[in-house]
Amino acid sequence: MMEFMASDSLEKMLSTHSLSWQLKIHTVDETSLAMNFLHSIKPPLLHLYLKPGSILLDSCTHVKISRLLEHRADANLADEDGWAPLHFAAQNGDDHSAHLLLDQGARVDAQEHEGWTPLHLAAQNNSENVAWLLVSHQADPNLREAEGKTPLHVAAYFGHVGLVKLPAVQGAELDGRQRNLRTPLHLAVEGGKGRAIQHLLKSGVAPGALDQSSYSPLHTATARGKYLVCKMLLRHGANLELLTQQGWTPLHLAAYKGHLEIIHLLAESQADVGAPGGMNWTAPLHLAARHGAEVVVSTLLKCGADPNAAEQSGWMPLHLAVQTGAFLSIIHLLEYRVEVHAHNKVGWNPAHLATLKGNMAILRVPVKAGAQLDIQEGVGCTPLQLTLWSQKQGIITFPEGREPSLAILGEAEPGAQMEV
Repeated sequence: MMEFMASDSLEKMLSTHSLSWQLKIHTVDETSLAMNFLHSIKPPLLHLYLKPGSILLDSCTHVKISRLLEHRADANLADEDGWAPLHFAAQNGDDHSAHLLLDQGARVDAQEHEGWTPLHLAAQNNSENVAWLLVSHQADPNLREAEGKTPLHVAAYFGHVGLVKLPAVQGAELDGRQRNLRTPLHLAVEGGKGRAIQHLLKSGVAPGALDQSSYSPLHTATARGKYLVCKMLLRHGANLELLTQQGWTPLHLAAYKGHLEIIHLLAESQADVGAPGGMNWTAPLHLAARHGAEVVVSTLLKCGADPNAAEQSGWMPLHLAVQTGAFLSIIHLLEYRVEVHAHNKVGWNPAHLATLKGNMAILRVPVKAGAQLDIQEGVGCTPLQLTLWSQKQGIITFPEGREPSLAILGEAEPGAQMEV
């Protein structure tokens, strides 16, 4: 084993070098890991006299398990968590020890209790040398841990490009699925790992793969506001109209999250700005109006959204904006010539809704835009009658010259009961 120890023992290094605190802590940490492993295997290897002379270091000052092979221990003995020596070597990026262990018969695909192989750990810790050594000894790149992740999933999640490339050229399933049906591309997109995403797409992965919630990588990128990732996915043919289980397209998610750049990008890429969403009713503009996202309302209108589109219950974006009290959304919609007298299937028009909310400032806006308060539709009463019946006379303040005649009240008396 000494042939691999370019720096010899810690004792000799201390006699010629002054170690920095960072290196001291690093050495103590790796020594603790090594001792923990030796003491936890069954039967345990007890190192009763630990001293600097028995701690060996390689050329990168990594600590080696100096007593393991001297005592001819089984290279596949595992600790209580199922970790074999090769797992520790892979985690530490220790290709020299990994080489020795493999020569001594260590199982290259040993799985600890959660199913992680040494190749999983090499992928997680960006240990390219160890990974190459493992695959040269026929490590299986498609073995899965408990959640179904392959080493490629792990490398993609952490964005380790070299280790994304390695399983890909060794026969790994590029579109392999976890238990939740997520692919390596999903995980790379979630972390915004651009180079890993680019390599996976160039390698031919499916950009439209859906996970168990029917989220594609484009849905994930859109929801997380990753503009450049969205551009990459669209360049490689990502589908703009795929629906999640809740019925949302990527544009719905961009509208809900308020990602304006992505809204423009999707619209320029010919996304359907009027696509019905969850339960086959909510278009992106309805969603933005419902949540009071005034800047999003303006952006969607500029991208061609129809301000007069009605969902299955007859609600238009203006109804939702009035109901929410989103003043600027109402202004934006009126600028695009929205129909101010349109009523939903219940019979309410925007003026009725503003009256029910008791919001004088909101009611003034459609009135200034031409809304008549004495038109009787749907519910069998006018907005003005509704105001008086609700005893909210203080809401009625009209622009000069637009005061309605009290004759429109007919025989109704203030305070009379009405059925709503």
